[in-house]
Amino acid sequence: MRNAVAHSEANTINVRLTIAGEGVVGVVEDDGRGVDSEAVRRSGPGGLSFMRDRGHLMGGECRIGSAPQGGTRVEVTVPLGAGPQRREP
Repeated sequence: MRNAVAHSEANTINVRLTIAGEGVVGVVEDDGRGVDSEAVRRSGPGGLSFMRDRGHLMGGECRIGSAPQGGTRVEVTVPLGAGPQRREP
């Protein structure tokens, strides 16, 4: 969301979180200037590559590309129950 606000020059940013089957799907879409697919592949240690790595770390995946209305779409899918486990006191 922060990247969309800072870099997209968008008028609208949509955020959705849904449960689909055995996973949780988070989608951020904007109507801004979009993102170059080559820039996504070679992005450095922050921003887009951080989101991709975090999705994989939780057993899921992160897809970054063009939104249907133009702009950028980031979709992260992770299994339900993914992430650090809480210990009971």
